[in-house]
Amino acid sequence: GRLPFDLSNFSDGHLSPAKAWSFNAFVRAYFAYLDKRSAFASSETKQKNVSNKMKEVDETLMEELEKLQKLQGMIDMLLQIRPKNENLNVGLILEAMDCVIVEVFGVYSKFCNKIAKVLLRIYEVGGKMEASIGLKVLQKASIQVEEMSLFFDFCKDIGVLNASQCPKIDRISREDIQDLERIINGASSKKG
Repeated sequence: GRLPFDLSNFSDGHLSPAKAWSFNAFVRAYFAYLDKRSAFASSETKQKNVSNKMKEVDETLMEELEKLQKLQGMIDMLLQIRPKNENLNVGLILEAMDCVIVEVFGVYSKFCNKIAKVLLRIYEVGGKMEASIGLKVLQKASIQVEEMSLFFDFCKDIGVLNASQCPKIDRISREDIQDLERIINGASSKKG
């Protein structure tokens, strides 16, 4: 599941350390994300292979919640990948930022699809523990939506993204948060 190379200690040997630190930080941050993504994809593939052999074993609600948390961790890592100074606004870095934007949308889309299914399961069969973890996931998602908005504004400022390319980011509804709070507080967990 890990990448076959390690750039976690990447250092450009051709530039002076004072000039290279921002390039080095960019490469390390991008590598950290790619390594985590590789591990996540590998674990999903292994799980699918096991499920196929065992005639479609459904994930438990807790396993799905854990996957959501892993996706949120990947979003956090993606949002850290950015040029740290103006000298990095060069072609290769801007091209890499295009790839990062595609990844952000892809991971966030996967997160949104999964959270919708998980919320339905929590409403139908989840207990207080699952609702509590789901609430934490939703609260973090609310913060991440704001962070993504700032990230996309930054990308527009450096010329990587324009307004017509930026799709609308779905916000977490206050109603979903309140429904989970009701489950945690012992109200009925059934929702139509």
